[in-house]
Amino acid sequence: MDIQPQPTQPQNTNLNSPVLTPRGFGGLGMASANSTSGRVVQIVFIISLLAGSLAAIVYGVVFLWQRSLNVKSDNLSKQIQQIESQPVIDKALAKDIKATNEAVGILKNLLSRHIVSESLFRLVEDHTLTKVCWSDLTFRAPQLFNLTGTAGGGLASLTLSGSTQTYLMVGRQLRALENLPEIKSVKLNQFSESESGVNFGLSIDLSPDNFFYKLNY
Repeated sequence: MDIQPQPTQPQNTNLNSPVLTPRGFGGLGMASANSTSGRVVQIVFIISLLAGSLAAIVYGVVFLWQRSLNVKSDNLSKQIQQIESQPVIDKALAKDIKATNEAVGILKNLLSRHIVSESLFRLVEDHTLTKVCWSDLTFRAPQLFNLTGTAGGGLASLTLSGSTQTYLMVGRQLRALENLPEIKSVKLNQFSESESGVNFGLSIDLSPDNFFYKLNY
């Protein structure tokens, strides 16, 4: 029995079936490259964003610091202008100085009066005769004597009222005072008799140079 060979059927070739080709491998390479470049762009963008944020923060800090310095500088300038515009001595201090000056003047006045009165009492007491008794002493000066050794103006006068036993004692007292360098002149301005003796008064002009030289000495 003869076996007839079966005809060989050609293989079914479908042109639409996917076949890997070198071109297909090239497509996969391009996709991988695009993915890598995208990541690089993202990283660069993030770095740029961080750098911009850091720069903004630094700029803000510098701006605020500079503004603070400007405010402090303006305040200092205003304070300096206020200090420079103020007078060397303000009103309160000037008032205190004036009050102190007046107080010093009053003290000097009292001191000079005290020195003059004590010196006059001592002068009269040291040169009064034992039998003469004074009942009144009046000191007059056109201006208060100062403490620099000169009179304030005009002559100072001293008026004494007293009593003694006789006219002879009146004359002796008059001569005792006339011989003093502190006294420029002595005059008998009144006298009268009384039951106890004689009442009399003397007018004395003081010598400014000698009198105040001894006061300051």
